[in-house]
Amino acid sequence: NLWSILTHAALARHFERHDLVRRHRDAIVRAMGWVHYQDSDEDGLLEGQEAADWADLLSNRGKVLYTNVLYVGALRAYAALAEIADLPDGSAALERAALVADRLNRIHWVGPPGPSVSDGPGRPTPEPTTAEGEGSGGARPLGDELERLRRLLVAELWWRPYYLPWVAFRDFGDWCDVLGNSLAILFGVADEERAALILDHFRAVEVMSPVPARAIHPPIQPGEKDWRPYFRQGNLNLPDQYQNGGAWPFIGGFVVAALVAAGRLDEARRVLQELAVTALAEPADRSFNEWYHGRTGRPMGKPQQAWSAAMFLYARRAVLDGRPP
Repeated sequence: NLWSILTHAALARHFERHDLVRRHRDAIVRAMGWVHYQDSDEDGLLEGQEAADWADLLSNRGKVLYTNVLYVGALRAYAALAEIADLPDGSAALERAALVADRLNRIHWVGPPGPSVSDGPGRPTPEPTTAEGEGSGGARPLGDELERLRRLLVAELWWRPYYLPWVAFRDFGDWCDVLGNSLAILFGVADEERAALILDHFRAVEVMSPVPARAIHPPIQPGEKDWRPYFRQGNLNLPDQYQNGGAWPFIGGFVVAALVAAGRLDEARRVLQELAVTALAEPADRSFNEWYHGRTGRPMGKPQQAWSAAMFLYARRAVLDGRPP
């Protein structure tokens, strides 16, 4: 539903398909209505079950980063479509987008945006933030449950240079979702400081190697709390494979675009070149493969995938234009 709303906005913006938007008006309204219903506790963030987002064999759950970053983008897209097709609540969608972005920056991001406040080498001290928003630039009240969750995250994690992949009822994932964090940059959820920290972290842990880009870092290992027996289904989601640290060219395309958005054009060109070598240097019947082993770079999954090819073209356009489409 979120991608459908975003796609209609892209068709209207880039191809002036206002006729399509008007024809699908009721479907767009119903799509956004269904999305709103996924905010089951009415705190502004959407909730989902395990394996219910694009990562269909990963234990994301609760308030998932990927889903809620897309929600910000879809809400803004809906507001733009409202002007074309007279959709209801267009201005309310913009207000909700701002609320969701605020929630992500206060719940999924742990600690201050940058290591400017510290009581020891590499140990930034989180700024105090209360439910009333003190010390947070007048941010909106979180509510009791989210405030308890925020305090738990700060106490246990202290600081992370990326958005957490998911948070739920007093629980959380503690690894880096490369796609979710890239989208946070592209949709403007991450400010300049956060974007720099995320991209520095990508480089430090080499998520672009051996193929741009690995889905998560580090992979979830057997025995860890986010490991599930279903990861072994068909030997698919073992460490460094599939969504558990496997490398996906379509995610690489989003990383290139995020680098461009952050003004890192030289690095974006290098990663795009690596993506081109990966996608195009193979035999024709294996080009634009779905995913690769996260350590060996061996092609796995299915070849000739539209999303792998599409995101290569998107990344190339971002580099050529100097800004993401």
